[in-house]
Amino acid sequence: MTEPTGPNPFADEPRRSSAPAGPNPFADDPRAAPGPAERTWWDTAKDVGQTADDAVRAAANAMTFGMADRLAGLTGGGTDAQVKLSEAARKRSPIASIAGDVGGAVALPGIGGRQLAARMGGGWGARALGYGGEGMVLGAAGGAGNTYTGKPVDYLTNAGWGAGLGGVLGAGMGGVFGPRGGMQSTARTPTTAEQFADKTARYDRLEASPAQYEASALARAADPTEAVMRAQRLHQSSSPHSFQAVNEMRAPPTTEHLGIGAPVSPGDIEFIRKGLNNISPVTGGPDLAAQRYVKQALDNFVRNPPPGAVLPGTEAAAREASALAESAREAHGAYRRGQMFDSMVNNATTSAAGANSGLNFANRMRQTVGGKLRENDKGQSPLSKAHFNDDEIAAATKFARVPRGDATLRYIDRVMGGGGGIGVTIAGVGGGAAGGQYLDNPTWGGTLGVAVPAAGFALRALGNRRALGQVNALNDMVHQRSPLYRERAAAAGLQAPPGSGPETARNIMTQALIQQGYGQTGFEDEPRLRLTVHPDYGTR
Repeated sequence: MTEPTGPNPFADEPRRSSAPAGPNPFADDPRAAPGPAERTWWDTAKDVGQTADDAVRAAANAMTFGMADRLAGLTGGGTDAQVKLSEAARKRSPIASIAGDVGGAVALPGIGGRQLAARMGGGWGARALGYGGEGMVLGAAGGAGNTYTGKPVDYLTNAGWGAGLGGVLGAGMGGVFGPRGGMQSTARTPTTAEQFADKTARYDRLEASPAQYEASALARAADPTEAVMRAQRLHQSSSPHSFQAVNEMRAPPTTEHLGIGAPVSPGDIEFIRKGLNNISPVTGGPDLAAQRYVKQALDNFVRNPPPGAVLPGTEAAAREASALAESAREAHGAYRRGQMFDSMVNNATTSAAGANSGLNFANRMRQTVGGKLRENDKGQSPLSKAHFNDDEIAAATKFARVPRGDATLRYIDRVMGGGGGIGVTIAGVGGGAAGGQYLDNPTWGGTLGVAVPAAGFALRALGNRRALGQVNALNDMVHQRSPLYRERAAAAGLQAPPGSGPETARNIMTQALIQQGYGQTGFEDEPRLRLTVHPDYGTR
């Protein structure tokens, strides 16, 4: 049958349907139209595994300066194939790849920049040179290592750009944030308990010394000592223990059974000295003032015996006793200073724990240290009376006066309720009300009501942590001025001050810029940093 010619009379007429007129009862039925296949947990697991693999690939290349693709290419179809796989992984998982870049950069070891800066004194210029030089080497390795064009000029160009990035970032980060100071000893700082044991051992060795002195020489040393005491209007009636010690210098009780003129030893002299320790530091009065003259005379006799005082044959032992006496007195002073500093820390910790649950440690410690710095009418402070030296007192003064940055941090955390108590309520209600009003959203207002005091607590914790670091530095300064630490330091090596933050930040920034192709030749035109969206589950 032949089809009729001419125009189709039904061309513009809609096709009729036998379905009833009116709204479609299946319009909202999800089964009405076909959709994408539902994803299973296995699909999600595979995607997560692929993303993790992409991150590991990026990390491996970052920490090996691009050598991971070259090594994989030995068994995986060649370097070019592995580079293409890495590029595909970076496009498929840009965020995970950046995380891998960061992880690989953090794993890069230092190559001596911090040590070089410390050996040059640790000043700003030394830090900039040390960290900058290290950054140049690592940056050049990263730039050249991530080049795969096979053209020597590209390797040189990218190495130069990488060196420039690493050098500038390293000099800036190291110069500003690098640890100050030169090389430090690896010796461990002694505790107060260790200093007590050390000073006791030194005194025991001194008392057991075989050195021998003429009794008449010690007796002659008693006369000028008594004269000085009387010149200070100190007498037998007001200073009985001190005058008894002077009499014992003329006739030591430990040698009485040997007869008049029997030689005396360092142990005999220490016996006389120990008697002076029975004077109460609270009620001693004039006796306490007099004892220091006798102690000085006894110490000077052992440290620098008068001519002819040492019995022949014991000269070497006397020299050893002199050194032991010097170190024992110094060790005793170090122990007392350490004991005083420990007491300050314990008092501040206890006081802070009794109020605001320890949140006020920094302020309490500064108040405690400040109290020990207050001078009396004679210009002496508890720290100076305890023989803290000028450097230790200057460091304590700087801590007690609160550095500007710490003061600003404390002001902010107080405004935000970091001190606890009613401040939390005020900061929380105020922050919540302001947030709710400004954002016109009660949920955001409630969130801010919780977040503001939480941030205040975090800032207060940061301030306490900074203060604790400063206290630890003071503790090291006080406890390291001792014979025990000097002996440990003499047997230990040297190391640069700790702190790898500038190195880590420099490596992350340098390697990230190199991986993104900044300043590099031979990279694809498409930016590596562009995020892509997976059709099923979004950006990764």
